[in-house]
Amino acid sequence: MKTYTNEEIQKKMEEIFNENNYEKLKIEVSYSKYDANEYRIKLSKMYSAPGLSFAKLHQVALYFDTMNVETESEFANGGCDTCDYGSSYGFTLCVRNGDSPRDVKID
Repeated sequence: MKTYTNEEIQKKMEEIFNENNYEKLKIEVSYSKYDANEYRIKLSKMYSAPGLSFAKLHQVALYFDTMNVETESEFANGGCDTCDYGSSYGFTLCVRNGDSPRDVKID
């Protein structure tokens, strides 16, 4: 698995998950308290969660050079009762050391 700085990870996640410019994508990168080789990447937006697809997960897997990428938790925190301003919707990606996606052969 490749390692990167928090800033490098944030920039790449912005490229992969930011679908438009009017909803600001919030990205928080942390490490597991149990395993220093495990990244936790929290992605959220106001009003609606960032889109999640196989193609995006595959891009994350290629970036980190590991097939061990999964969503750990999804969350929804409502905002204003009338307009939802201040809300936060998203998920946490867990990236762990694993087989390289470049080594996987599909028969």
